[in-house]
Amino acid sequence: MKKIFKYSKILFINFILIVYLTELFLFLFLPDAQKRLVKIHETRLSIAKELGADYDLRSPEVAFFEISQNNPNLSPAYYFNKGFAKYKTFQKAILLNKPIPFRGPINKQTLSCAEDLNYKLIGNDKFGFKNPNNIYEEIIEIILLGDSYAEGQCYKETNDIAAYLREAKYNSANFGVTGSGPLVSLGVLKEYAKKFKPRYVVYLYYEGNDISDLSWEKSIPLLKNYLNESYTQNLLNKQDEIKKFLSDISEDSYEYINAQINFQRTSSQKKRVIVIEQLKDFLELSSLRNYIKNNLYLIRDKDFDAELFYSVINSMNKETNSWGGKFIFVYTPSWLRYFTKFTKEQRYFSKKNLILNNLEKSNILTIDLSTFLDQENNLKQYFPLGYIGHFNKKGYKKISSILIDEIEKRK
Repeated sequence: MKKIFKYSKILFINFILIVYLTELFLFLFLPDAQKRLVKIHETRLSIAKELGADYDLRSPEVAFFEISQNNPNLSPAYYFNKGFAKYKTFQKAILLNKPIPFRGPINKQTLSCAEDLNYKLIGNDKFGFKNPNNIYEEIIEIILLGDSYAEGQCYKETNDIAAYLREAKYNSANFGVTGSGPLVSLGVLKEYAKKFKPRYVVYLYYEGNDISDLSWEKSIPLLKNYLNESYTQNLLNKQDEIKKFLSDISEDSYEYINAQINFQRTSSQKKRVIVIEQLKDFLELSSLRNYIKNNLYLIRDKDFDAELFYSVINSMNKETNSWGGKFIFVYTPSWLRYFTKFTKEQRYFSKKNLILNNLEKSNILTIDLSTFLDQENNLKQYFPLGYIGHFNKKGYKKISSILIDEIEKRK
């Protein structure tokens, strides 16, 4: 009996050693770009210095606080997503069945993210979206829906997809909502796009997280209500309630910003946190688990609610067709598709053909941006500092030109 216990112990120890050696092997042989993902900010700074580019090392909270001291029109951004769902104002509105807007603030500026290490001031329109108000003086031809890629995250309202479409004489409205999924886009379409009845409604589906965002959205009854053909929050006629909500959630954001500023870590603490995170990832076998998960996604694929997903997209298409408009589904690839391996997002990448084929069977117009980007010799030119992130100005302009060409073909 003692021998059996002894051998079992040795086998167990050897098994543990093999597992962690495998983890070490996977990490060591990951592409350099992926290894640097554990030090994203440091890598961006290194690239900026190599390029001789300007950079701002302030945290988002400190940058907002300092810029707002001289800009009374600057306000915290708000988005209908799971991040803001944690705020007391959002939770109270859900509990009391009050109207909840999709984006804000209204007619104020917000501060962009800084994936290129430079913050920018973003202008919001009279509905709380990222547009100049003068676009509403003419007929809206194209409305963009989607998450941060549709919104043009990290760049001004003059440098996103909608802006470049306007430059090409297609008066376009950007109704993107950062951090959102398909149900939020359906809600925005029914609340706002329906008012303007554009010739084209373009939904940018992002392969990296729209499926997981939908998993959260379906837990919000208000959002699922949009699948009912006649449902609306009637947001256009509830401006006073919307302004009150946005004012209250702005106060929640100020509390968070002040707490973060007070909690800012010293540089030595930051380095310690990075080391701790790397050690934690190693002990938790992150690389090995991601590899197994991404290669066995067919066995465990619970987070893709295909029935709900296609129901949402078909509802968008039907709603757009109701006023004679054309709905276009745009498949938007992730930076990670091209420059990393063994990431949790890869299990979503494999859904591309399935999604596009099903939508085409439903006679929904589709554009696969990856077929265009795959042909590029220098994809990094379309990303901030040539590194991980959303598209840069050049990338957003590239997408707008693809959309214009495809729309022209379909006229």
